Amino acid sequence: MAKWAGPDFGGIAREFAAPMAIVVAPQARRRQVVSRNARRLALDSTKVRMQMIYSAAALVCALIGSKWDIREHRIPNLLTGPAILAGLLLHGLVGGWTQLGSSALAGLIGGGIFALFYLAGGMGAGDVKLMVAVGCLLGLYPLHLMLLATAFTGAAYGLALAIRQQRLRQTLANVASIMAHHGREGLTPHPDLNLTNPQSVRLPFAVPIAAGCCVAAASALWGR
Repeated sequence: MAKWAGPDFGGIAREFAAPMAIVVAPQARRRQVVSRNARRLALDSTKVRMQMIYSAAALVCALIGSKWDIREHRIPNLLTGPAILAGLLLHGLVGGWTQLGSSALAGLIGGGIFALFYLAGGMGAGDVKLMVAVGCLLGLYPLHLMLLATAFTGAAYGLALAIRQQRLRQTLANVASIMAHHGREGLTPHPDLNLTNPQSVRLPFAVPIAAGCCVAAASALWGR
């Protein structure tokens, strides 16, 4: 006659534990996913806030440069030099060597593009240095937006200035002549249409740079 060993409490516990484990495991995974998403959102929010700070610093620099450019027709090294150092230092402190390198690269790209116009005789050295400073402060991320906005604003500003001075037809003819000259001679300045000619329409290009910084700041704010 078989002897009854009593109820199998261990088996009963395992039977109840199995469905509970099935329920608990997805909950744990969901908590892990929520935690990862929260960390990712916090990191993204920090990046957006820092980009807003970078954009605001670049805008302040460009606005100060615009004031000098309009009043004195020059942009002092006392503004651009410290701004370049401040941009590199700020990005380096926040993001280490990687972000420091991207800040320097942004300054080189922006300044390099403007240096071509300087070599061609159509822009002052102060504008080039201001663009380097703005690029170092702004960083790589919104640099393309700032450059595009600066180009469009500069073109519109130049046309408006020519219309105001009733020199639109002459300005358009000068632009065609400059383009034809550089097509033949490369970056050699035009013999007549350059910054040394007092009859040329002078554009304080720090103003379009400031407008480009406004677009970059708006982009950072919109990204928030």
